[in-house]
Amino acid sequence: STRHLSRGHVMSFVQIRGSVPLFWSQEATAINPKPPVVYPRCDPTLSATRLHFADLLERYGTPQLVVNLMKAKKVDHYEVRLSKHFEAAIERMNRELPASIRILYRPFDVKNHAKSNPIYDVFARLAESIVSRVGFLHTQSGVYGSPQRMQSGVVRTNCVDCLDRTNVLQFFVGFEVLKQQLTAL
Repeated sequence: STRHLSRGHVMSFVQIRGSVPLFWSQEATAINPKPPVVYPRCDPTLSATRLHFADLLERYGTPQLVVNLMKAKKVDHYEVRLSKHFEAAIERMNRELPASIRILYRPFDVKNHAKSNPIYDVFARLAESIVSRVGFLHTQSGVYGSPQRMQSGVVRTNCVDCLDRTNVLQFFVGFEVLKQQLTAL
């Protein structure tokens, strides 16, 4: 029911998380908790990846910010290979898209960044740049009023398992949104 939201301040922010939108899989076992990535199906036209990002564009508009938290070092590592496949897919799609709707891709190897700066500062800066880019919804006259601010686009976060690293970044983004929302009040 929206009756309690018919007046007063209403604010929201949408961020999403997901697996890498390519055809890949892993089968974890008790013996091998971090199994190699396998590519069971070839998708040379990137049909699934294109459908995924077309759906995001239709739902949320632009910009589409993609933050890839997978490892970027260790050339022979399965996670690095998957990350490179994902980056190549986005680069390929972006070459075919008009500049106004290209996907903004940000590789962000957490361990690599943590070596040079305190991790809290690194995530806080990244979160601030994300929220500054997409904004958030704010209306002062309930859900039926005209918004003072609108969120434009969405941030999509991924790592291999969409757990720890994704949780941390999404926490920092949520915290930054809350700071900006409270400031707007």
